[in-house]
Amino acid sequence: KMVIPGYKPKSYSVSALRVNNDNDNHPNEYEFDVTVKIYPNGRASGYLDRMKVGDTIRAFGMANRKTRSCGTFFGGVAFGVGITEILPMARYELENGATNTKVVVLWASRTKADTFWHEDIHELKTVYRDRFEMVHLYSRETERKNLEEKGVLQGRIDATLLKEVFETRLANAGMERDDAKFLVIGTRSMMNMTNQMFTRIGFPMHKHGLLI
Repeated sequence: KMVIPGYKPKSYSVSALRVNNDNDNHPNEYEFDVTVKIYPNGRASGYLDRMKVGDTIRAFGMANRKTRSCGTFFGGVAFGVGITEILPMARYELENGATNTKVVVLWASRTKADTFWHEDIHELKTVYRDRFEMVHLYSRETERKNLEEKGVLQGRIDATLLKEVFETRLANAGMERDDAKFLVIGTRSMMNMTNQMFTRIGFPMHKHGLLI
Protein backbone atom coordinates (compact mmCIF):
# COMPACT_ATOMS: atom_id res chain seq x y z
CA LYS A 1 0.00 0.00 0.00
CA MET A 2 1.13 3.56 -0.75
CA VAL A 3 0.67 6.14 2.01
CA ILE A 4 -0.94 9.19 0.37
CA PRO A 5 -0.76 12.32 2.60
CA GLY A 6 -4.22 13.34 3.78
CA TYR A 7 -5.78 10.19 2.34
CA LYS A 8 -6.10 6.54 3.29
CA PRO A 9 -3.37 4.09 2.12
CA LYS A 10 -4.07 2.80 -1.38
CA SER A 11 -3.18 -0.55 -2.93
CA TYR A 12 -1.40 -0.69 -6.29
CA SER A 13 -0.04 -3.50 -8.43
CA VAL A 14 3.69 -4.06 -8.15
CA SER A 15 6.09 -5.98 -10.34
CA ALA A 16 8.51 -8.68 -9.25
CA LEU A 17 11.73 -7.62 -7.50
CA ARG A 18 14.78 -7.23 -9.71
CA VAL A 19 18.39 -6.24 -9.14
CA ASN A 20 19.13 -2.57 -9.84
CA ASN A 21 22.03 -2.85 -12.28
CA ASP A 22 22.30 0.93 -12.70
CA ASN A 23 23.49 1.65 -9.17
CA ASP A 24 27.22 0.86 -8.90
CA ASN A 25 27.34 2.06 -5.29
CA HIS A 26 24.78 -0.55 -4.20
CA PRO A 27 25.23 -3.58 -6.50
CA ASN A 28 22.89 -5.78 -4.44
CA GLU A 29 20.08 -3.24 -4.26
CA TYR A 30 16.66 -4.35 -5.50
CA GLU A 31 13.88 -2.38 -7.17
CA PHE A 32 10.34 -2.91 -8.44
CA ASP A 33 7.70 -1.06 -10.45
CA VAL A 34 4.43 0.33 -9.11
CA THR A 35 1.73 0.66 -11.77
CA VAL A 36 -0.69 3.56 -11.31
CA LYS A 37 -3.67 4.51 -13.45
CA ILE A 38 -4.17 8.28 -13.40
CA TYR A 39 -7.78 9.39 -12.96
CA PRO A 40 -9.00 12.94 -13.71
CA ASN A 41 -9.16 14.83 -10.40
CA GLY A 42 -8.08 11.66 -8.58
CA ARG A 43 -6.78 12.43 -5.09
CA ALA A 44 -4.44 9.47 -4.76
CA SER A 45 -3.42 8.96 -8.39
CA GLY A 46 -3.14 12.73 -8.88
CA TYR A 47 -0.72 13.01 -5.98
CA LEU A 48 1.45 10.21 -7.37
CA ASP A 49 1.31 11.73 -10.86
CA ARG A 50 2.69 15.02 -9.51
CA MET A 51 5.69 13.37 -7.87
CA LYS A 52 9.08 14.19 -9.36
CA VAL A 53 12.19 12.04 -9.76
CA GLY A 54 13.91 12.02 -6.37
CA ASP A 55 10.70 12.47 -4.35
CA THR A 56 9.96 9.82 -1.72
CA ILE A 57 6.79 8.28 -0.36
CA ARG A 58 6.05 5.79 2.40
CA ALA A 59 4.83 2.32 1.48
CA PHE A 60 4.21 -0.95 3.28
CA GLY A 61 3.37 -4.50 2.34
CA MET A 62 0.89 -6.97 3.77
CA ALA A 63 1.88 -10.28 5.36
CA ASN A 64 1.76 -13.17 2.90
CA ARG A 65 1.25 -16.60 4.42
CA LYS A 66 0.35 -18.36 1.18
CA THR A 67 2.47 -21.03 -0.48
CA ARG A 68 2.80 -22.02 -4.13
CA SER A 69 0.86 -25.07 -5.24
CA CYS A 70 2.62 -26.90 -8.05
CA GLY A 71 0.91 -27.80 -11.31
CA THR A 72 1.83 -28.21 -14.97
CA PHE A 73 -0.93 -25.88 -16.22
CA PHE A 74 -1.08 -22.28 -14.98
CA GLY A 75 -3.98 -20.03 -15.86
CA GLY A 76 -3.60 -16.38 -14.95
CA VAL A 77 -6.44 -13.85 -15.02
CA ALA A 78 -5.45 -10.18 -14.97
CA PHE A 79 -7.88 -7.29 -14.68
CA GLY A 80 -6.27 -4.12 -16.08
CA VAL A 81 -2.98 -3.26 -14.36
CA GLY A 82 -3.16 -6.58 -12.54
CA ILE A 83 -1.00 -7.83 -15.41
CA THR A 84 2.01 -6.36 -13.58
CA GLU A 85 1.61 -9.16 -11.05
CA ILE A 86 0.31 -11.92 -13.32
CA LEU A 87 3.02 -11.67 -16.00
CA PRO A 88 5.95 -12.11 -13.56
CA MET A 89 4.13 -15.14 -12.12
CA ALA A 90 3.70 -16.52 -15.64
CA ARG A 91 7.41 -16.04 -16.31
CA TYR A 92 8.30 -17.73 -13.02
CA GLU A 93 6.17 -20.78 -13.83
CA LEU A 94 7.76 -21.07 -17.28
CA GLU A 95 11.29 -20.68 -15.96
CA ASN A 96 11.00 -22.75 -12.78
CA GLY A 97 8.13 -25.16 -13.40
CA ALA A 98 8.22 -28.50 -15.18
CA THR A 99 9.64 -28.53 -18.70
CA ASN A 100 6.15 -29.18 -20.10
CA THR A 101 4.41 -26.45 -18.08
CA LYS A 102 1.70 -24.68 -20.09
CA VAL A 103 0.86 -21.07 -19.22
CA VAL A 104 -2.24 -19.22 -20.43
CA VAL A 105 -2.89 -15.61 -19.38
CA LEU A 106 -6.28 -13.96 -19.84
CA TRP A 107 -5.91 -10.15 -19.70
CA ALA A 108 -9.14 -8.17 -19.42
CA SER A 109 -8.77 -4.56 -20.60
CA ARG A 110 -11.10 -1.90 -21.93
CA THR A 111 -9.26 -1.44 -25.24
CA LYS A 112 -5.95 -2.32 -26.88
CA ALA A 113 -4.75 1.20 -26.06
CA ASP A 114 -4.99 0.28 -22.36
CA THR A 115 -2.46 -2.55 -22.74
CA PHE A 116 1.30 -2.30 -22.28
CA TRP A 117 4.41 -4.47 -21.68
CA HIS A 118 4.20 -5.55 -25.32
CA GLU A 119 7.94 -6.31 -25.54
CA ASP A 120 7.85 -8.53 -22.46
CA ILE A 121 4.86 -10.44 -23.79
CA HIS A 122 6.48 -10.84 -27.20
CA GLU A 123 9.62 -12.18 -25.53
CA LEU A 124 7.68 -14.87 -23.67
CA LYS A 125 5.83 -15.83 -26.85
CA THR A 126 9.13 -16.09 -28.73
CA VAL A 127 11.08 -18.00 -26.09
CA TYR A 128 8.34 -20.37 -24.99
CA ARG A 129 6.28 -20.58 -28.20
CA ASP A 130 3.87 -23.49 -27.61
CA ARG A 131 4.06 -23.19 -23.82
CA PHE A 132 2.89 -19.58 -23.39
CA GLU A 133 -0.29 -17.97 -24.67
CA MET A 134 -1.75 -14.51 -24.07
CA VAL A 135 -5.50 -14.05 -24.55
CA HIS A 136 -6.72 -10.45 -24.67
CA LEU A 137 -10.30 -9.63 -23.67
CA TYR A 138 -11.50 -6.15 -24.64
CA SER A 139 -14.76 -4.76 -23.22
CA ARG A 140 -14.91 -1.42 -25.06
CA GLU A 141 -12.72 -1.85 -28.14
CA THR A 142 -14.30 -0.36 -31.30
CA GLU A 143 -11.48 -0.77 -33.83
CA ARG A 144 -12.27 -3.84 -35.95
CA LYS A 145 -8.61 -4.45 -36.81
CA ASN A 146 -7.79 -4.77 -33.11
CA LEU A 147 -10.64 -7.21 -32.54
CA GLU A 148 -9.54 -9.35 -35.47
CA GLU A 149 -6.04 -9.93 -34.10
CA LYS A 150 -5.12 -13.48 -33.08
CA GLY A 151 -5.87 -14.26 -29.45
CA VAL A 152 -8.38 -11.44 -29.00
CA LEU A 153 -11.87 -11.81 -27.54
CA GLN A 154 -14.56 -9.22 -26.92
CA GLY A 155 -16.80 -8.96 -23.88
CA ARG A 156 -16.44 -9.42 -20.15
CA ILE A 157 -15.31 -12.25 -17.94
CA ASP A 158 -17.95 -14.78 -16.97
CA ALA A 159 -17.99 -18.50 -16.18
CA THR A 160 -18.66 -19.47 -19.80
CA LEU A 161 -15.67 -17.48 -21.05
CA LEU A 162 -13.36 -18.93 -18.37
CA LYS A 163 -14.41 -22.41 -19.41
CA GLU A 164 -13.84 -21.60 -23.08
CA VAL A 165 -10.40 -20.10 -22.50
CA PHE A 166 -8.93 -22.48 -19.95
CA GLU A 167 -10.74 -25.83 -20.21
CA THR A 168 -10.22 -25.95 -23.97
CA ARG A 169 -6.49 -25.26 -23.70
CA LEU A 170 -6.10 -27.65 -20.80
CA ALA A 171 -7.61 -30.42 -22.92
CA ASN A 172 -5.55 -29.47 -25.98
CA ALA A 173 -2.40 -29.71 -23.88
CA GLY A 174 -3.35 -33.26 -22.92
CA MET A 175 -3.40 -32.42 -19.21
CA GLU A 176 -5.74 -33.46 -16.42
CA ARG A 177 -7.91 -31.10 -14.39
CA ASP A 178 -5.79 -31.79 -11.32
CA ASP A 179 -2.81 -30.29 -13.20
CA ALA A 180 -4.51 -26.87 -13.40
CA LYS A 181 -3.64 -24.00 -11.06
CA PHE A 182 -5.09 -20.49 -11.32
CA LEU A 183 -4.40 -16.99 -10.02
CA VAL A 184 -6.63 -13.92 -10.37
CA ILE A 185 -5.36 -10.35 -9.84
CA GLY A 186 -7.67 -7.34 -9.78
CA THR A 187 -9.77 -5.52 -7.21
CA ARG A 188 -10.93 -7.60 -4.27
CA SER A 189 -14.48 -7.79 -5.65
CA MET A 190 -13.20 -8.84 -9.09
CA MET A 191 -11.01 -11.55 -7.60
CA ASN A 192 -13.79 -12.91 -5.39
CA MET A 193 -16.24 -12.91 -8.30
CA THR A 194 -13.82 -14.70 -10.63
CA ASN A 195 -12.79 -17.24 -8.00
CA GLN A 196 -16.48 -18.11 -7.57
CA MET A 197 -16.77 -18.55 -11.33
CA PHE A 198 -13.85 -20.97 -11.30
CA THR A 199 -15.64 -22.95 -8.60
CA ARG A 200 -18.79 -23.12 -10.73
CA ILE A 201 -16.90 -24.61 -13.66
CA GLY A 202 -15.22 -27.24 -11.51
CA PHE A 203 -12.01 -25.55 -10.36
CA PRO A 204 -12.52 -24.63 -6.68
CA MET A 205 -9.72 -22.33 -5.68
CA HIS A 206 -8.96 -24.09 -2.40
CA LYS A 207 -7.76 -26.94 -4.62
CA HIS A 208 -6.78 -25.20 -7.85
CA GLY A 209 -5.34 -21.91 -6.59
CA LEU A 210 -1.70 -21.29 -7.46
CA LEU A 211 -1.23 -19.70 -4.05
CA ILE A 212 -3.04 -21.36 -1.16
